[in-house]
Amino acid sequence: MIETYFSRPSTLNRLRSGPIGSDLDDLATALQQQGYAWDSIRNYLRGCNQFARWLSQHGYTPSDASQTLVKRYISGLPRPPSGKLPKYAQGLSHLLKLWRQKQRLPERIEDPPRTEVDHWLLRYEQYLDQVCGLAASTRHHYRRLARRFLATCFGTGRVDWPSLQAQQIADFVRQETADKHGGGRRLPSAAVRSVLRFLVLSGALSPGLEAAALAPRQRSHASIPQSLTAQEVEQILALYAGPSPTALRNRAILTLLARLGVVNANMLAKNRKYAILGAFIAGAVLTPTPDAFNQTLMAGPLVLLYEVGIVCARVFGRKAAPAPAPAPAESS
Repeated sequence: MIETYFSRPSTLNRLRSGPIGSDLDDLATALQQQGYAWDSIRNYLRGCNQFARWLSQHGYTPSDASQTLVKRYISGLPRPPSGKLPKYAQGLSHLLKLWRQKQRLPERIEDPPRTEVDHWLLRYEQYLDQVCGLAASTRHHYRRLARRFLATCFGTGRVDWPSLQAQQIADFVRQETADKHGGGRRLPSAAVRSVLRFLVLSGALSPGLEAAALAPRQRSHASIPQSLTAQEVEQILALYAGPSPTALRNRAILTLLARLGVVNANMLAKNRKYAILGAFIAGAVLTPTPDAFNQTLMAGPLVLLYEVGIVCARVFGRKAAPAPAPAPAESS
């Protein structure tokens, strides 16, 4: 079975001669039945083989593979900047499950929840497994962040969900993403939104707080401003006032932005006087003679194109949702 994922004879010989050489075919079959991708199965097989060799080198057998021992193995692996599990730690839960099915490892007995936080975390993990159907590695990440989220919001005291504030959620997400990179920056916000959706489903929390767990902006987008000043708006409007191909492209972009609701006809009409002033200034600079006639010939089409942009924004722009009709008063 593992020949499907490895073709080099040297790699196959090394895997077959390893401590779990007889288990790799069954592990690959189980992963394939669960719908894992080809690359994921290949990485999981490598990681499980590496873990089994580590056990053998330290004098352990599969029956010794407790959660404490697994954590000790993972802690010695280099962790990527994204905060995800190391490469050789992924897929270990599937190997442990296979060993339990083959009775090489005793069945895991879960400790009963001791505190209110443990009780909520146990229910949350059941929600992730039975309702969301998330993979074991994803559940591990979400549970770890959920525990830190509860500790940050409530400390060691009583868990009081109605007292949870949106600012607490936003501060926690911001703190967790401060030292992460790449795709790992999205993990805290996704985990916190998952916790909040679980609480809404459980009836412990009212909906709406999920909006506070905003996904952080990627570092590549950090230079994009979140808002524009009036001067920056004037500069943007001046970019599409002209007959050149570049101006035509900019007008098409403006129409698209209007369709998406980023700009609207009212905003463009409000800044009409600045656009007219800019058009006449451009006419004075670009015309070869200083007379007003040539200046007007240059500025006229620019003003006309601006008006066309307002019409396009009005026609193609996103329409505001109609206000709901007031309910009729009940007659006594």
